[in-house]
Amino acid sequence: MAQVDKTAAQVCGKAEKYIIPNIGHTPHKEAAELTFNAVKNFITNEIARPLVTLGNKTL
Repeated sequence: MAQVDKTAAQVCGKAEKYIIPNIGHTPHKEAAELTFNAVKNFITNEIARPLVTLGNKTL
């Protein structure tokens, strides 16, 4: 887990840890659907989030 924590702390931009139990180093192969859904949800949440709020206006 130390490697995951270090990687998440060092990326530029937002990062979110998603640990899949009993999966090794290749989650995109070993748990493709879970990995896809986690990535999809992360991207969807980031796109839906407002970028900036100026006064009473959200951009």
